[in-house]
Amino acid sequence: MKRALFMTVGTGVGLDKEKKVRNLAHGLLSSIESYNPDKIVFFGSEESIETVESLKEQYYEKKGKELENCKFVRLDDIDDFYECYTRIEEEVKEEEKEGNEIIIDYTSGTKTMTTSAAICAMLYQKKLSLVAGKRGENGVVIPGTEAARVQNLFAAYDKYLLDRAKEAFNSYRFGEAMGYLDRIVALEDTEEYKKLVKAYDLWDKFEHEKAFQMLAGVKAGETAYNKSFLGRLMNARAREDFILVDLMNNARRRMEEGKYDDAVARLYRTVELIAQYRLKMKYEIDTSDVDTWHLKTLGMERKVLEKYEELRDEKR
Repeated sequence: MKRALFMTVGTGVGLDKEKKVRNLAHGLLSSIESYNPDKIVFFGSEESIETVESLKEQYYEKKGKELENCKFVRLDDIDDFYECYTRIEEEVKEEEKEGNEIIIDYTSGTKTMTTSAAICAMLYQKKLSLVAGKRGENGVVIPGTEAARVQNLFAAYDKYLLDRAKEAFNSYRFGEAMGYLDRIVALEDTEEYKKLVKAYDLWDKFEHEKAFQMLAGVKAGETAYNKSFLGRLMNARAREDFILVDLMNNARRRMEEGKYDDAVARLYRTVELIAQYRLKMKYEIDTSDVDTWHLKTLGMERKVLEKYEELRDEKR
């Protein structure tokens, strides 16, 4: 895999133009030496070209050879976030097509340029780097003390994704929540969160046994009550007691989502189940397999009873 180093380039700080440009270029050169990229993409204004040229000169002075495979992407408005971000993003996508590793150095440039670079690194999960060192006058890093330092934005990115996943989960958008969790880079307990989301997604689809098995593998915490409910549902002699409650809660969730047709369907099923439960508990009639003996009490003719018994046998 080849490595591409992206660098935002400014013009330096200080009154002595030649000195500030050379010092800045020297700092950026330390980043190139640290990562030894196969390709370098510079981002900057027309004025930034001078810094890049100084960098190339210093590279030649130090290495005795030309700095090759470089590309300069000119930014017309270095204080416009949309332009800065878009141009960096375009190059990221191009390198991704080639399957190359990308490191983004945001040491130099305007605040808009460096912010754009940092955000792009976070969203596309690229390594972000900064040249740091001992600072002297005006807070400028003293030449010779520079060192490339990787900045870990993954923690912030993971927190952002986890927050979005929680928001989706609390709104019953379980598929969306899982999508956010799948993009998390290095957060601990991600697999636990995935199990939790999957369990509640199954539960929301009335797949109680699968949900119970999935939830059983999740640390108790706030799930203890729900584990207990599903456990009792799975082992109850009359599950209808629990399923009735589950149906009504499901209908309430659908109403919160604005899915009123779905909510009505759940409530319709609830009314139907109440009648079935009543027949089962009081009259021992299973509506999924009605014993024709119950029809005899209604005084039906024998041939009618035989017809229903045949239908019952066929169903079995």
